[in-house]
Amino acid sequence: MENERVVEDSRRKRRKLVLLILVAVLVFAIVIAIVLGVVASAKSSSFKNVVMERCQTYLSKNSHMARENDCKTIWTAFEQAYIGKDPCDVPPEAYSSLIKSVKQDAACNTMLFWSKTKDIVQAFTDNRECLVVLEDTLLGVMFDALTWCSKNKSKDMIHDPDYFSVSSIIERVNKNAGKMKRDFIITHGDIAMPTGLQNADPCTSRRCKWPSNNGNVIVPYSISRQYAFAERQVIERALNSFQNSTCVRFVPRTNQEDFINIVSDNGCFSSVGRRGGRQILSIQRDGCVFHHIIQHELLHALGFHHEQTRSDRDDHVRILLQNVIPGQEHNFDIVNTNNLNTPYDYDSVMHYSRFAFSSNRQPTIIPIPDNNVPIGRATEMSRNDILRVNRLYCG
Repeated sequence: MENERVVEDSRRKRRKLVLLILVAVLVFAIVIAIVLGVVASAKSSSFKNVVMERCQTYLSKNSHMARENDCKTIWTAFEQAYIGKDPCDVPPEAYSSLIKSVKQDAACNTMLFWSKTKDIVQAFTDNRECLVVLEDTLLGVMFDALTWCSKNKSKDMIHDPDYFSVSSIIERVNKNAGKMKRDFIITHGDIAMPTGLQNADPCTSRRCKWPSNNGNVIVPYSISRQYAFAERQVIERALNSFQNSTCVRFVPRTNQEDFINIVSDNGCFSSVGRRGGRQILSIQRDGCVFHHIIQHELLHALGFHHEQTRSDRDDHVRILLQNVIPGQEHNFDIVNTNNLNTPYDYDSVMHYSRFAFSSNRQPTIIPIPDNNVPIGRATEMSRNDILRVNRLYCG
């Protein structure tokens, strides 16, 4: 009898153990499913945000089209045709629902031009009411420069959450910018420096700042006619965003000697602070015309450096030079910056991503002490970015 009780107790314990194991496995499976679901959602959110923002901006500027077009409907049609599929295997007929989801009449029912590499085409259509370039249509604006099978790593555009980060875009577009023969060099990824200077100018002198006038800081600018109308709208939106939150006023140039000339050169880059005379700020049409990229370059022009190069960065991030592309280590040099008594900001639009200039798909920047903190994924200026502009110029 005693043996039977022992056997029964043993069986009960085994059943409990098996039940606990099953519950643990079930909980683990649920957690994994949730994590994978979050990751899967995050993977397409960056790309989706870019497309949706472009659509909403376009319709806000072209209100006569807003009633007939819905950005969510257009995205859904694109998602059904493209998301989750090999970009090189999507047949043309799969896009029929996407094309039908967009309601837009051709200008005067005439013809469209593609002007990406032909500046003369843009100038030609500017002066004729009945002609328009493809980049100025709703569909053209939404998917301009978001290339599919024609370029390497096209799948990453959809699935890599860092693909549209500031540093990823700049690194891709500026890959050959440093090889161009110019009277300046590109350092720290996108900072234009006069030839002969080895280190980034900390921009601490008074002459580096733009002058104020009646409480506002006036920064004259001109925009090259290289850009399509819709591209100009994106640039102007970024310029105007400073007016909404700071005392900085970017104003169209009349006859001012010192001004920023926004052009589509080979890359995304800017000088740091006011340099004097005509100051090139490049927003390459094929790859740089994004709100956060333009804000990033404008902040350089106002005198600000990358967050991960500020003087106290070693207290907040760890740089893994062993993972950096050989010859690109200088992009992580510390600069003697004026931090304006503001905290280190992982959310700054000036912060590079975790894998910036990586040679092996391993991190080059790790936040400390919590290495899981997201970095370098800002889509616009952070509160601290705005605070710094106000402290430098508006105090």
